[in-house]
Amino acid sequence: MSRENDKDNPDNFLKKKKVGLNDEIESIVPYKFRPFLIHLNIAPFFIGYLVWFIIWAQKFGIEEYPELGMIITAVIAILQVLTCLFCYWFVEFRVLMQCSRMSDPEKAEVVKVTPTENNGFAELVYLHHKFILRDPNQPPVKTTWFLFQKTKYLFDTDKKQFKPLEFPLNHSLAFYMESKGYSQSEQQIQDAVSYFDLNKMVMDIPKFVELFIERATAPFFVFQVFCVLLWCLDEYWYYSVFTLFMLVSFECTLVQQQLKNMQMIRQMGNKPFKILVYRLRKWVRINSDELVPGDIVSVSRNFGLNNTTSSTNNTLVNSNTQNYSLPCDILLLRGQCIVNESMLTGESVPVIKEPVESRNDLKDMFDIDNDGKLHVLCGGTVIVQHTPPPKNDSGLRAQDNGCIGYVLRTGFNTSQGKLLRTIMYSVKRVTANNLETFMFILFLLIFAIAASSYVWIEGTKDPSKNRYKLLLECALILTSVIPPELPIELALAVNTSLISLVKLGIYCTEPFRIPFAGKIDICCFDKTGTLTSDDLLVEGVAGIDDKMDIVSVKDLPLETLHTLATCQTLMNLDDELIGDPLEKVTLQAIDWTLTKGDVVIAKKPKAITDGSQVKSSAMGWKIYQRFYFSSALKRMSVIAGHTKPGSVETSYIATCKGAPEVLKPMIKDVPSNFDSIYLHYAREGARVLCLGYKELGNLTHQQTREMTREQVESDLKFAGFVVFSSPLKPDSKSVIKEIMNASHHITMITGDNPLTACHVAAKLRLTDKKNAFVLTRKDEISDEWFWQSILDEKNVKPIEFANQKQKYVPPSRLKESEDLVYHYLCLTGEGFDYMYKNQLVLLKKIIPEVKVFARVSPKQKEQVITMLKNLGFVTLMCGDGTNDVGALKHADVGVALLANSNANSNAEYEQKKRAKINEAQQLSMEVNTNRMRASPNNFNSQAPVINAQKKLAEVLKELEEAEEAQIVKLGDASIASPFTYKQSSIQCVCDIIKQGRCTLVTTLQMFKILALNALILAYSQSVLYLDGIKLSDGQATMQGLLLAGCFLFISRSKPLKNLSKTRPLPNIFNLYTILTVLGQFAVHLGCLIYLVNEAKSRSPPREEKFADLESEFKPSLLNSTVYIISLSLQVATFAINYKGHPFMESLKENKPLLYSIMFSAGAVFVLAGRLMPELSDQFQIVDFSEEYRKILLIVILLDFCASYILDRILEFLFVMEKKNINSQDVEKEKLGNSKENIAKNESLKSPLEDFNNLVNSLNPQKNSYHLTRVVLVRFLAFLYAVAFLVAFNQNKNLLGKNGLLPANKYMDRIYKNFKPQFNMLNGTISDQLWKKLDLFSKIPTLFWFFNWSKNIDLLLDYTSLIGLSVSSIILISGSANSILFVFLWILYHSIVNIGQTWYSFGWESQVLESGFIAIFLVPFFSLKKINSKSPPSFVAIILYRWLIFRIMIGAGLIKLRGDKCWIDLTCMNYFYETQPVPNPLSFYLHKEPESIHKFEVLSNHFIELIAPFLVLMPFRPMRLVGGAIQIIFQAVLILSGNLSFLNWLTILPAIACFDDFSLKFLFNRKRGSTMWNVLKIQHMEKCKNSAQVKVINKGQSIKRRMRQTIDLLVLASICYLSMPVIMNLISEKQAMNTSFEPFRIVNTYGAFGSVTKERYEVIFKGTNAKYFDDPKTEWLEYEFKCKPGDINRRPCFISPYHYRLDWLMWFAAFQSYEYNPWLLSLSAKLLKNDKNFTTQMIASNPFENLEPPKYIKADLYLYNYAEINESISAWWKRKYVKSYIPTISMRNIDHFIKELEWDY
Repeated sequence: MSRENDKDNPDNFLKKKKVGLNDEIESIVPYKFRPFLIHLNIAPFFIGYLVWFIIWAQKFGIEEYPELGMIITAVIAILQVLTCLFCYWFVEFRVLMQCSRMSDPEKAEVVKVTPTENNGFAELVYLHHKFILRDPNQPPVKTTWFLFQKTKYLFDTDKKQFKPLEFPLNHSLAFYMESKGYSQSEQQIQDAVSYFDLNKMVMDIPKFVELFIERATAPFFVFQVFCVLLWCLDEYWYYSVFTLFMLVSFECTLVQQQLKNMQMIRQMGNKPFKILVYRLRKWVRINSDELVPGDIVSVSRNFGLNNTTSSTNNTLVNSNTQNYSLPCDILLLRGQCIVNESMLTGESVPVIKEPVESRNDLKDMFDIDNDGKLHVLCGGTVIVQHTPPPKNDSGLRAQDNGCIGYVLRTGFNTSQGKLLRTIMYSVKRVTANNLETFMFILFLLIFAIAASSYVWIEGTKDPSKNRYKLLLECALILTSVIPPELPIELALAVNTSLISLVKLGIYCTEPFRIPFAGKIDICCFDKTGTLTSDDLLVEGVAGIDDKMDIVSVKDLPLETLHTLATCQTLMNLDDELIGDPLEKVTLQAIDWTLTKGDVVIAKKPKAITDGSQVKSSAMGWKIYQRFYFSSALKRMSVIAGHTKPGSVETSYIATCKGAPEVLKPMIKDVPSNFDSIYLHYAREGARVLCLGYKELGNLTHQQTREMTREQVESDLKFAGFVVFSSPLKPDSKSVIKEIMNASHHITMITGDNPLTACHVAAKLRLTDKKNAFVLTRKDEISDEWFWQSILDEKNVKPIEFANQKQKYVPPSRLKESEDLVYHYLCLTGEGFDYMYKNQLVLLKKIIPEVKVFARVSPKQKEQVITMLKNLGFVTLMCGDGTNDVGALKHADVGVALLANSNANSNAEYEQKKRAKINEAQQLSMEVNTNRMRASPNNFNSQAPVINAQKKLAEVLKELEEAEEAQIVKLGDASIASPFTYKQSSIQCVCDIIKQGRCTLVTTLQMFKILALNALILAYSQSVLYLDGIKLSDGQATMQGLLLAGCFLFISRSKPLKNLSKTRPLPNIFNLYTILTVLGQFAVHLGCLIYLVNEAKSRSPPREEKFADLESEFKPSLLNSTVYIISLSLQVATFAINYKGHPFMESLKENKPLLYSIMFSAGAVFVLAGRLMPELSDQFQIVDFSEEYRKILLIVILLDFCASYILDRILEFLFVMEKKNINSQDVEKEKLGNSKENIAKNESLKSPLEDFNNLVNSLNPQKNSYHLTRVVLVRFLAFLYAVAFLVAFNQNKNLLGKNGLLPANKYMDRIYKNFKPQFNMLNGTISDQLWKKLDLFSKIPTLFWFFNWSKNIDLLLDYTSLIGLSVSSIILISGSANSILFVFLWILYHSIVNIGQTWYSFGWESQVLESGFIAIFLVPFFSLKKINSKSPPSFVAIILYRWLIFRIMIGAGLIKLRGDKCWIDLTCMNYFYETQPVPNPLSFYLHKEPESIHKFEVLSNHFIELIAPFLVLMPFRPMRLVGGAIQIIFQAVLILSGNLSFLNWLTILPAIACFDDFSLKFLFNRKRGSTMWNVLKIQHMEKCKNSAQVKVINKGQSIKRRMRQTIDLLVLASICYLSMPVIMNLISEKQAMNTSFEPFRIVNTYGAFGSVTKERYEVIFKGTNAKYFDDPKTEWLEYEFKCKPGDINRRPCFISPYHYRLDWLMWFAAFQSYEYNPWLLSLSAKLLKNDKNFTTQMIASNPFENLEPPKYIKADLYLYNYAEINESISAWWKRKYVKSYIPTISMRNIDHFIKELEWDY
């Protein structure tokens, strides 16, 4: 009852539909089509049309608003077309629009089938409902099914789910042996045909038109055609037609290629032929396409005699006829077959297939995936030889004497069919429809929408503009900014790479994977047959008589010899041995042979002495039964027997061979040194197999057949270890080295022994044996695992030990540096399984670092590759056998090698091809000659022409067929592998990576170029369009042609011969690409805007307010300018963004692209210079004036140079790999391997070997300044950060638009009154630009080049923030280069030079001078903190010492020439109290006795007048003392007062007095630390000099000379600029804090030449009283941030921070307010109660929560420190002196505010 309920409940299907059906289908959902008229892509739009036509006719009027009606109608139509197209593109959308979901599939019409990943795309397929009569006595049964990807799926009414056809694969072996096929009735056969369908494997090839329509409805093609139609509407006919023709031609080419590929795949299927089938209890001959599973068939090598297709590797058939391949998967029941499976596996070694009847365990279930493979003949393979069943057997026999088989699977469900389905459905098309491309389009769409919005908003302001045209232009912008040629360009790049790979003999079935090869992180290699040769060498047998030594095969005991001879699976085919190469080599080594009757016999029998007996090896051994090798069991065994002469009884033995660890438990008496022997040879890289045997005695034939594998493989006697050596392939070392040098991680994945694999890895320099560990189980019973050294079994480590933190270290580095600790990991299959189940987290951490995977099964290979991919690594797998197929398919880049391919085949093919071409040329000449001789009216004279033409046609056809034969086919390795190489060398991996990098870089460059063109186009079609600027049709066509040509030639770039160490950027969205695109766009846009403005200024003014957008194109200065600059920008974009090296040809080497760019650039200059007037007129370019032509050409050149420099700077900062090359590696590379340099090479070993032992005892060198530079860089970055922080927090209120002294007004006044002295460029630059350049040279600030009047606040904030960010990064990292310091220097210059009174102090010049010197202290480009190639500049160190000398001497001299109190030693009596901003400690220092104060003055004179000379002394101790004195002195000043960052800044140059040795206490010696690197560099330099080794590097030598030259030029310049400074120092009228040139490179300094004796403070007060002169009026005081005010407030401690307003208030107290007009600005701010100002600049605002004060005044007070015992709370005492600013209100200063133009 429950069963019936379940059956009747269709909702059960929906509950199960989301469960993955199998590995190919993820979900199945049934649907039913709605009636056509209510489809959501039909009905709503008809209603929309109707509603709109009613509204249009009744409300607007058809005649009054015709354009509006057409626009809305067109929009509705476009939406409907898009909706229909979306139904075509997306299955999910189609079912939403057109279908209703059904719960019962039996009532549905279609199902939506969603395949699993990489198995095609979702489809909506029709359901078939059919009634099948299974039993004449029962009613017909309704069957529901569908066909998806050539596979039939049936609905199971019981389980309520679809399932694939159930083939007879799950029966016992006895079932198959007893089967008689379809022997009951014809109805049984018809039912089977209805269920399974016919055995057809035909791919329906669509017509050309059908395929073209399919491609023409692709999203991008529809978009492209839509763009073309829009351009036609805008009258760009030539350009539109040209673009449409190009698109259609390209798609037609792709369709034609697709048809050829389909034809090729179709030929892979089987053509029907006659075959014997046992049906209705008799043998009948039917067509092979009529077979159904369950049929009994006869199979033989003589399937057909007139086959037109053949296997490419079928070389073993010894007849002139070529056989048909097997039509389906067949289980071999009786008879033996030898099969060529190269069609499926790519391995041309024939495989032996055994019949099921040879099995003893017929009750066992058939398992096709494991041991069943031995009995299955796969569809598509070719029978090379067959052995029919014995005639005396009672089983079935066919009259053609063939083997008997059972049909298992037919059609596309066979092994061959699955392979074909893989090709047809799992291969992704090469399109631009990936996530990265769509993100790129969205990025461009932002600009497109902005441009369209601008056009619409601005355009609608003109009431006369045609809205239709305006909307059309907005649509054009959207379509133009998104490049319609994008898919063409990407496909071009990939297809070009595809052709290049084919020329190298590398075939790719999945072209989309080629760019992945450029992103590869990890390269995985199989060992045997891939890295090592298949040509094995038998070294001998070890372990004989328990001895370690290898015994030659000539001296082996008879038992061992018999074991080697019999334990194999070889076959004799036409007197040639076929089978496993290892077994063939073994048989050849012992000089035995195998006959056709499976008898092994010695070629040269000899007597062998065994103790007292003399035995002969002459007797032959017949192999009766084989238990075949499997990767799971890792062993094989054989039962063999021989009959002694004169005897009828057969004596049997069982022989076995396999992995030593597997056979060990099976051996009865295991030698004591069993493990040590085989491990010894395994560690030496040998392949070791254990041999075992046992004597079975005399048995009957039946007894041998009934023996099980377990009986045979037990209680064996040990027969030794056979040792094979497998040499590396000739090019393996060089290829692996090249790949490693190209920054790729390499891993070996093999089924071989871990010791052997580690030995090979060591030979390839992937690992170091001494430090290699393999994960090992303690014993078979225990579940304890540990890491064991492959050389020392006692050296074990816990499993957690593998969690290493450091990166991979090459073995060469490990040997050279004993301190380097790295352990190379090896995982076995068992170890991998253990970690996968129990230590998955640890496994994921270490798997990228595992160098060797050994003893892994094919499934585990897949798991390794899959796990690496899931961890985010792009993975390559290279292998050569069927064991690698799964891994090859799952890898991002799978490369299959054809190990047995004829290496000379390509050469032979080329030779034959050239011969045919020569023949064709001769025939062509013969045709032409005969044609000239022939008479047109004489038929006989035409005969030679016709004959020659026929011959020529035949030759050309042969050539075409030969070309098609070169296409990869089934049999060219496993075609499931994306890449196939027709040779056995792994050199193809380098070729694929090189081509992948080339393709990847090409596509990334295309994206950049398209993005730049699109962004420029967005501006051109928006802003310029509204100005009436447009291009003629001819101009647009020429521009498109040049663009297409350049793209074509970029896509044809070829990779370089060698792989570079640097890897390309993996994707579009990275910091470099975004910054360079935006940066170049900014430069291009700036030049475009500038030229447009220049053209407008020289053009007559437009009469109308708005441009006529619908007017025809008319040549003008503006149009011609825009066209030429657009063309030049296009050329510059290609020239700048095409980068060849180190991945592909440079621009010089890519001749077509170079010539194309040169031609385009030439066209620009020809048109701009009017060198060919006729051409200029043809393209409607007006004649320019000489002055304007100069401007145009100079701007074009400046645009190119600026864009190029910007791109290269960004590339250097964010792309160029900072190579950290070991110095010893460099030395060895330069010295080479020549004999005369060997001694030098050896001498270089000791420094690195000894360094780490000595590091704790080594000290930095004296007079070396690596550490000094680090301290200087960080200290300067700290000061810059403070300066920019002060600027960010205060400048907007001091210098902003509403600041106390607005910088924009200051700049306006200067700009208005400034007149350039002369024009250096003779009028080639506009007066405005020249004026700004001249201003910059006098008052350096970047603000001149921006709109300072409107954006001064933004400029101040951005400048400060950027400076703060950059300096903070330098401070944290400790790394900087000249570019960064130049940048900071210019930014601070820009603030200082508009800072007016607020930046009028000496420390601003000191910051700039210190920053200028730092530019030359650090490397020019490198960001390495410690850089041996760019040591600290000694010139910069000298200049810092010169700076500290001038600072201190200037301060000392100004004091002697200034206030007398410095002479009478009384200045310090006043200084602490009267200094600008005292701190709490100043209070107590002021209270010191007068004698102390006098001592302080004397000390000051000594420090400022005498100690400075110490810093210039050449003697190190004196220099150190001088520097220490200055630093201590400045530290004391910092503690005694808030003198801004002046004292901190003075410490900076004093640091230059100290070398590395003296600063070592600041750094630790940890490995990799700053100190460690300095010690290493110095130690290496010392050892190199002591060994007198000279390494000449031309590149470094040139860089060093350039650096020295620059240093000398800087030193000379500073000396020259120091002359007026020195004259000022010795002058009686010494000026302090003065600059003699605008860039403040060398300045004078000095401080406190006079000391005030009394402290006056200006105190601001405010009131809200109605009358300010009322005695009762309450005046409230304002408290500033740090200046004294409230006598009870503790003085602040803020150094090195600085409050500029407080500092200026101290100076204001010495003068009247008339000299400081900013005080009135301050008063106005207080009267307005400006919240922004008072919050940020004032400590306490008494009117913060009140109404603004009505009156403000300022009084002057005399301040003195309070006595210590007077009051605990008071710090000051004060006395009123006078009114400083009289009482004022807003009415008094309203005119002043209006003059400032503040925004309130």
